[in-house]
Amino acid sequence: MSGQHLSVNETRFTAPFAAGASHFGHSSDEPELRICPFQVLKNIQKGCIFWSPIGIEQVQLVRQAVVIGLADDTQKRRDAYPACEKNSRLVIAYARIAVGAAFLSAVASRLGLWDRTLDLKHFANFIAYAAEVNSFLPSAVIPYVAVLATVCETLFGILLLLGLWPRWISLGSAVLLVLFGTAMAISFGIKSPMDYSVFSASGASVLLALDAFRRKKSQAVD
Repeated sequence: MSGQHLSVNETRFTAPFAAGASHFGHSSDEPELRICPFQVLKNIQKGCIFWSPIGIEQVQLVRQAVVIGLADDTQKRRDAYPACEKNSRLVIAYARIAVGAAFLSAVASRLGLWDRTLDLKHFANFIAYAAEVNSFLPSAVIPYVAVLATVCETLFGILLLLGLWPRWISLGSAVLLVLFGTAMAISFGIKSPMDYSVFSASGASVLLALDAFRRKKSQAVD
C-alpha cells in the first residue's frame, strides 16, 4: 500500500470521522488528517434527517408540559385570589379603622370627652400644647391652627370609619400627620413623633390611599 492512499470509512468511527474527516495513509506511514467540507455537509444532512423528528418530538413534549404547568398555575392563582382579596380587605379595614379611631380619640381628649365632660378648659390646654408643638409659628395664629387641626381630625376620623372617599381622605390624613410629626420633631426633637408613632400612622394612611387608588383603577379597567 506504499504507493496508494487508503481512504477509511468515517461512519465506522465515533471521531473525528463523524465530523466529516477522512484519515489517509501514505508511503511514509505518517497519518494525515484532511477535512472534507462536502462530507461535513453530507453528514449534517444525514443527522438532520434522522435527528430532527426526535428533536421536534422533544420540543413538543416540553411545550405541552409548559402549557399544562401554566394552566395549572393559573388555576391555582384563581383559586387563591378570593382568599387573598378577602384578607387584603380585612387588613385595609383594620388600618382604616385604627387611623380613624386615633383621630377621634385625640379630638375627644382635647374636648374632655374622655373625662366625661365637655368644656373649653380641655381645649385651652390643647391650644397651649399646640403653641409648644408649633413653636416656630407666630403666637397669633396658634388658636386658628388648633381649631383647624381639630376640624380636620374630626372630619378625617369620621370619614375613615365610614369608608367614604378613601383615596382623598387617606391622602389628607397622611399629609396632616406628617405635618404634625414634622412640627413635633422641630420643636421637641425627632424622638417625640417617633414615641407617639405619628410617622407610622402617616405611613399607614399612605398605604390606604395607594390601595384606594389601585382599586379605583382596577374598577375603571374592568
